[in-house]
Amino acid sequence: MAEGDLVWEINWGLPRKEFQAHIREMIGLVVEKQFVIALPIPMIPGIISAALMSLITSQIDCSGCSAVCCKENTKDRMLYIPPSEAERLSMKYGSGVLGSYEGVRYIPMPCPFLKHEKCSIYEDRPSSCVLYPFQPGATNSTGDHILALDSRCPEARRISTRVYVGLWEIQSKVSSTPLDKAAVEAAAKILARRKG
Repeated sequence: MAEGDLVWEINWGLPRKEFQAHIREMIGLVVEKQFVIALPIPMIPGIISAALMSLITSQIDCSGCSAVCCKENTKDRMLYIPPSEAERLSMKYGSGVLGSYEGVRYIPMPCPFLKHEKCSIYEDRPSSCVLYPFQPGATNSTGDHILALDSRCPEARRISTRVYVGLWEIQSKVSSTPLDKAAVEAAAKILARRKG
């Protein structure tokens, strides 16, 4: 672990209300230190991670937000965008909207497309905006990358709490219910047939 990393120590054995308080306290610490909120979901290349990310982003409601994501970028106050998107935005909205640094195009912060706390090009926004509040930078105890959200986003804080509590609920039900041995064996046979 590098200096300044934050290690999440989740106590999954707490009762529900205590677990919720535990998670809220941890998220509060992450917000205070301006780290990303690590989710207990591994990054799996391909459609699985894309599907999980789309499920999470579909739960985001930006309607009451002050658009912190459009006013500042956590790292360097500019939002880098891929060349194809830079070209598309420049052609549609004019080249003066984007900045350039060492050949890399970016949207300066605050975003020039932010009008009255709303995105004026919402349907046309770059992929970095579509993927927000996802952020890189979180790993699990084995060093594998896991999904993480920007702690500055109020919706990311709300959704993270729900993800952890939802996982706690599933784990508490599964661990308290004896597994049906026949169902497990049937599922294993189906999987074995698919692999063979």
